[in-house]
Order: sequence, then C-alpha cells, then structure tokens
Amino acid sequence: MSESIHIRLLGASFSIQTDQEPAYVESLLEFIEEKARQIERSAGSQDSLKTAILVSLLTADELFHARTASESTEQYRRIGEITERLIERIDSVLDDDSQ
Repeated sequence: MSESIHIRLLGASFSIQTDQEPAYVESLLEFIEEKARQIERSAGSQDSLKTAILVSLLTADELFHARTASESTEQYRRIGEITERLIERIDSVLDDDSQ
C-alpha cells in the first residue's frame, strides 16, 4: 500500500509516495545526510545542488564496486563448481584405467 511521506533533505522539503516502511525511508535519508555531511566537510561546499550531485556520484560508485565484487564472487563460485566437476571426471577416468 502506497503512502505519502514528508521529507526534509539538503534544505528541500517535499512529499513522496512510497510502498516502503517509513523507518526504511528514514534510514535512507540518514544515509544520504551522512554522505552529504562528509562531502560538505571535505569539499567545503554549502551548495546543496552540488552536494546532492556528489552524493549521487559517491553512492553510484559504491554501488558499482559492490556489484563488481558480487559478480566476482559469483564467478569464483562458478569456477569452483566447474573445477569440482572436472576433478570428479578425472577421478572417474583414473578409476576406470586402474581397473
């Protein structure tokens, strides 16, 4: 069920429609606000648009790194499965030859 939630973020105030729990949306806002504070401290910028863009870039960068790590993990899992099957085949052939 969709509900309207009022948001205050980076000097802007607006409402959104969401199917998510308010607590979840609040945790997202806290995440964004923390990133914004980090950027404002490091860049010394108080421009909310610039901060919002940099938060987006930083978050996208983290997402891409996480996806890459996840894909690598999946590739290693597949390699492990293939390796196990090859070892089983080799063992089978060696067993057949020794009989």
